[in-house]
Amino acid sequence: MARTLYLHIGHGKTGSSYIQASLAKSRRSLEEAGIWYPSPPDADKAASGGISSGNGRMLVGNEIPADRAPADCEAILFSSERLFKHLLDADNRQAVRDWATAAGAGSIEVLLFIRDPIEQLASSYQQAVKRHGTTISLDEFSAKQQMPKDVRDLLAGLRAMSNVRVTVRNYSRVRGSLLPVTAAWLGIDRSLLELPPREQVNRSLTAGELALQRVLNGRVGPSSKILSDPLCELTPDIAADDMRPSMAAQESFWRRLEPFINEVNAQLEAEHHYRADLGPARERPGAPDYLFTDAQIEVIGRSFGDTIEKLRSMLQRQRALTHLAIGDKQANAGHPDRASESFRKALQFDSGNVDATISLAMALLQLNGAVAQPARLAAKAEALAPNHPRLARLKAKLSQARRAGSPARDRKLNAAAAGPNLVEES
Repeated sequence: MARTLYLHIGHGKTGSSYIQASLAKSRRSLEEAGIWYPSPPDADKAASGGISSGNGRMLVGNEIPADRAPADCEAILFSSERLFKHLLDADNRQAVRDWATAAGAGSIEVLLFIRDPIEQLASSYQQAVKRHGTTISLDEFSAKQQMPKDVRDLLAGLRAMSNVRVTVRNYSRVRGSLLPVTAAWLGIDRSLLELPPREQVNRSLTAGELALQRVLNGRVGPSSKILSDPLCELTPDIAADDMRPSMAAQESFWRRLEPFINEVNAQLEAEHHYRADLGPARERPGAPDYLFTDAQIEVIGRSFGDTIEKLRSMLQRQRALTHLAIGDKQANAGHPDRASESFRKALQFDSGNVDATISLAMALLQLNGAVAQPARLAAKAEALAPNHPRLARLKAKLSQARRAGSPARDRKLNAAAAGPNLVEES
């Protein structure tokens, strides 16, 4: 019996993260029903309600051989919004068809969710700001969007393929029943798809969050990991604001895309048609006040603080590496006195730098032959990295110095070289 390849392809902002959270959580029950859902690297994160992109990238990126499917599976399932854009290209459609054939799948079932145009436009803008570093205004963004045209083109390409069947559902109509719709498409009982741990996955931003993310994007580039991701994952129940373009921008958008909207509607059941959802933009006073809850402020503060601390640590380590490089040059030039000072500075910035610790010990041995302080440095280096490749050489030099020196001379020279502050003891 030939298998079926199931492709849930989004498109964007139609509840894909919620569906993928359920699929990731339901892998075992799907497998028992004969449906193989290859686990993406972030499957556990998705199952716990985190933001995920599904497993479709494994198919898009040729990361999974066609012969890897379990021998007893009756169907293979991929889910990703990336598949929507991927399948717009005729060569990619043929490549997926070839993969299906090699995997023993004689037919391909596609589930496509669309969304009423203005609603989808506003939500896509949110995603562009959150995940892709967009800084332009919503009105500017609306002038560049053409989702209904892309849907028209994709439907034409898929329906020209003899073994492909496309199911289209309007998210604006079925957002409260995404799992029943998905189960019906797969031909399984609804109970096999477990509910995600959160009612909402990858929520939209409030006006204040969106404004702050845009400013961050403008200053440091795409930065969702600093702000949007923590807010969406740690405060998932915050209600988003209704963000819309101006009425002029909405009307221009609709006029430009209305021919494609009509073409798509002609292919769909009336219940799932695009509907004209133009409406007044959110009222914005001249100087809006952006409100944040205590939970939002806590997440923002922690995320910013953690990021700043991480950057500070990276800067300290980089400064240490700079002084280490200077010290290496000084040591190679035959100036162990200058080199030892540079290595001390490196350790002031990064006390756990093993190379600087060993290099300082080497420089002190070369400087005066005393072994007490270099021995302490060697012990510190061994505690930090017992298998460091330079440690054996340092120990050998310490042994040579011990054989060549005397205890009294060692104490005198070591005290003079150490100075009032020993870096390794600070």
